Amino acid sequence: MAGLRKIWITNCTRSAVRWILWQSRMNFVTWLEMRWSGRTIGLAIPRWRVLENGDTVIIYVTDADNNKEESAFKSASTWQVKFSNGKFGALQKLFDGAFHGGISEDNSLAVTGARILRARVAQQGSTVTQNARDTVWYKYGGDAEQACNVSLAKDGSKRTLFLDFGGKTGKNFVKKIWNA
Repeated sequence: MAGLRKIWITNCTRSAVRWILWQSRMNFVTWLEMRWSGRTIGLAIPRWRVLENGDTVIIYVTDADNNKEESAFKSASTWQVKFSNGKFGALQKLFDGAFHGGISEDNSLAVTGARILRARVAQQGSTVTQNARDTVWYKYGGDAEQACNVSLAKDGSKRTLFLDFGGKTGKNFVKKIWNA
């Protein structure tokens, strides 16, 4: 984790956590360390979220490394921890796979990209934490193309933003060649 911006959270008030949230947006925090039940927990690429019931949670992954290799990707996982009354609640594992690009408001889609664009899509009438399938979205033919810095829109549209690195899929989409 050399060179990553880190923030340490311990016994924070709600206003302190709001300041950390603002700082994380401004300084691109990619790693938080939190003290919970006497141990230090690393939270890779944390994202703040307000659930339908009004609870504030931090969604984080256990490892944000390259997601190209299926077994390595599945060995990481996506978690959340509730924050209420100035304290963190119990850690809750959501699912296997490091989906740090966002979870849709209706819990039907999660996305990530740290080499390839992966999506976790809920089955009809379900959620990504219950019954969902994992898939690779950005392909040319049957091969995944490089896509990084994936982020899900927060407006309910489920639009997914990512960086393309001049692959065939991107060139076909924009109908022209570009240089990076």
